[in-house]
Amino acid sequence: TRFIRTKPSRLVLPSSASTPPDILISSLFHYKFETMSTSRAPLTYSILSLENAQSTNAIMSHYADSDLFIKLSKSEGDLILTRDQEDATKLQVGIDYAKEKGVIDKDYVPEKYITVDVLGKSPDEVSDEILGYLEAGDDGKGSVIVICGLSGTGKGTTVAKISQKLKENEGKDVVCWSNGNIFRSVTLLAATWCEQNGDGSFDAEKALTKENLADFINMLSFGKVRR
Repeated sequence: TRFIRTKPSRLVLPSSASTPPDILISSLFHYKFETMSTSRAPLTYSILSLENAQSTNAIMSHYADSDLFIKLSKSEGDLILTRDQEDATKLQVGIDYAKEKGVIDKDYVPEKYITVDVLGKSPDEVSDEILGYLEAGDDGKGSVIVICGLSGTGKGTTVAKISQKLKENEGKDVVCWSNGNIFRSVTLLAATWCEQNGDGSFDAEKALTKENLADFINMLSFGKVRR
């Protein structure tokens, strides 16, 4: 596939119905990242279209030698770390407040975290590693698994895999919980409240009162959902 460079942000591709998507996609990436290693297998449309861990690992492996890719990855990673740290600081304020009000035992010491390195691993490998720890301490009474990690590290995918394996392979009853879903639900209810009680703009001071938050939480319910 040939390319004609016309402007810094524009590529003109020769029109050809016979050009396979795999070749086209691979050529586009090759053009953009000139410093990539030519010894690596080309990325294909079939791999990218999976949009899963296999795609991610293939991209990272393919551009491991690209200075541009490494620079972009570091920039995006730094942004994620900054955002997650901001979230952690805000959540700590809430935890401290809950301890002050007696909602959380101020002397409670959580169990020690087990670190799982997910780099280069598939969701199946990560979930199997976690389940290995679970089986080692299984007393037949059930277990609670709490998964923490930076944004984009595959927590949701891992939870789905663990749930699937426990249900299909061991016949376990599994309930998944995400605090993020509660936050999103309350945010939606608050936005709806603003639409119904104001000019449509979001007014946090009016919407997020103690009374409103209590009402929003009471509106939530849990049930089995078939996906």
